[in-house]
Amino acid sequence: MTAAVWLVREGVFTALSAEPEARQRVTRRPLFLGALLLAITIPFTLQSFVPTTDAFVPETVQQPAVYSYATIYMAILGDLGLSVLQVSIGPRDSRTVRASATVVGTGMGLMVLGCVDEIIYMSLRFLGHQGAATDVTHGLFTPLFYSGILLTSLGLGIPPMVRLWRRLALVDRFWILVLHCKFPAVRSTAKVSEARLSVAADALGPRPADRLYTLVIAIGDLRAAGRQAAYSPPADRALVLAQRRLANTFEPLGLELRKRAEI
Repeated sequence: MTAAVWLVREGVFTALSAEPEARQRVTRRPLFLGALLLAITIPFTLQSFVPTTDAFVPETVQQPAVYSYATIYMAILGDLGLSVLQVSIGPRDSRTVRASATVVGTGMGLMVLGCVDEIIYMSLRFLGHQGAATDVTHGLFTPLFYSGILLTSLGLGIPPMVRLWRRLALVDRFWILVLHCKFPAVRSTAKVSEARLSVAADALGPRPADRLYTLVIAIGDLRAAGRQAAYSPPADRALVLAQRRLANTFEPLGLELRKRAEI
């Protein structure tokens, strides 16, 4: 877990930190990571071992070696998570990066709270305290810590999922199918039929944004030439939404579409 959080921290710092010095300070320090792992492992090996149990910490935390091991472990994870939370806070130019940093920061914040909660719980047990405070801190650790890990994983997955979504271009392909259904006359025009063999090839082929653009222009040409009967309100609405999609995707295409519409 410590090595995993360390690697997540390196990746987040490399991707999000605006200070080159911070990137260099965090990355490429395997010896320091090794020292952290030893700081956790050494006190762990000094305990009086008990049989395997699902409640290892509650049953053995009274041992100084176990208390030291677990406290150091939680403190290291909390410190690593806190540094990731700090670098995740701040304005981002990209909406995707901003969403990823927000979710990762939130996840790391929950993990840090879980670590602090566990240290409080272990300290209470080590000092012999029992009661509501001990029960509450014990019950809070799992939802805080593991929901934080889950959110961090989801946040790290946002950029590749967004890239996959953009590569599939399902929205563009959807509007291609809609326009073909709403404007069947466009299939018989030379401008479109020469470049496309079928509706399926149009919707499933490569560069769907370019295909959608060509289709929208062809529909506009039909209207300008008076070769298309009056559009129905749903067809008009579909054409407007498709143009808006193109304007949001490619601003130069959006400008040309507006010029063509004015003509």
